Amino acid sequence: MLECSYYEKDTRNSKPRFEEVTWDSSVFTFKSMHYDPTEALERIDNDTGLLIMLIEVFVKECPSYIGKLQTARDRQDLNALGDAAHNIKGASAAIGFEECRNLAEELEVACRQSGVKSIAYFENSTAKLITVLNACEATLKDWAKKNRA
Repeated sequence: MLECSYYEKDTRNSKPRFEEVTWDSSVFTFKSMHYDPTEALERIDNDTGLLIMLIEVFVKECPSYIGKLQTARDRQDLNALGDAAHNIKGASAAIGFEECRNLAEELEVACRQSGVKSIAYFENSTAKLITVLNACEATLKDWAKKNRA
């Protein structure tokens, strides 16, 4: 169980109010991860070596991405959370990791929209994205290993 916060906008003076809530992050598990680099390879003229290098950088940066997501979440900083999601979206798009890109884009858009009343949504989206980032290493490394020249 992780401690999270619930955000509610006070309509009288527009100040956020945070209350502690608990949610179970174990519901965000993935049995298998799908990786299809077809579009990424097309964008880089089928340069497998370049894609392997980009994958290696992405995997190396995953702990940093996770750290930035967790820090922003813990500080309840939606701007920083949106920025972290934006960075992950771009990096995952570069390697064609659509599952991660879609989750990051969803989180980024939600963070940027005004009028969202519940931080619980961000907590769940952040947990999903962190789970995918934690789970992707083996899948991506396996693809890179199989496709080395």
